Order: sequence, then structure tokens, then C-alpha cells
Amino acid sequence: MVLSIAGNFESRSLFERQVVAHLAYTAGQASAYFTVIGRRPQLTRTAMETTINSRSFDSVLFVRKKGQKRQDFAHGRPVDSAFDLFNYDYPELNGGASIEQAVTITFVTESYSVAERKKI
Repeated sequence: MVLSIAGNFESRSLFERQVVAHLAYTAGQASAYFTVIGRRPQLTRTAMETTINSRSFDSVLFVRKKGQKRQDFAHGRPVDSAFDLFNYDYPELNGGASIEQAVTITFVTESYSVAERKKI
């Protein structure tokens, strides 16, 4: 499953579809989070777990804008490399990330094992 947090819903869905299309072409089957869970889905751990279980996904590819973190949402929340989709709800990921057109845009791409519920 491909999950991304980028810009508004339209840019996010386009981005997820493009990643899925490339993965399907080069590596096999993939699905975009928004196409499985429905239109304009909010990301919560419960929704993500339900989506994973309903389709028996074996991994989650998560793409987010570098710097898209808010430790102030919860004391002790992991950020940067300690960030882990399976450990917390991340309400900041439901807000649109401001992505300005630039020569370089940096994204963080993480792969998670569903079986182990941890970052690979």
C-alpha cells in the first residue's frame, strides 16, 4: 500500500497514483491508500490497520515531505528517523503540506513491514 502526505487532496491522490503506477510497472502490485479507504480519508492508525487487514497488504510505503513533523502535538512523540506509523496517531499528517515549486523538493520515503509492524 502506498500512503503519502503531500499538498492538498488532489495533489496527494495524483502523487499516490503515480507512485503506484510506477511500482506496478516495475515491481508488481501496489494500491494507493486513498483508493482503498475512500475519498478524502483521514489518516489514523485504526483506519490504516483496517485498510491493511482488509486487503492483506504485506508492506506500506510511506512518503512525506521532509520536515513535516510536529513534536508539539504530543509530548515525547518521535520525529525524524524515530517516526513510526504503527506507534502513534499523527494528526499533523492530515493537514495539507505546503509544497512550493522549487528546483529540489525533498521527501522522506519509508517502508514498513506489516507482519512485524515496524519500519524496514
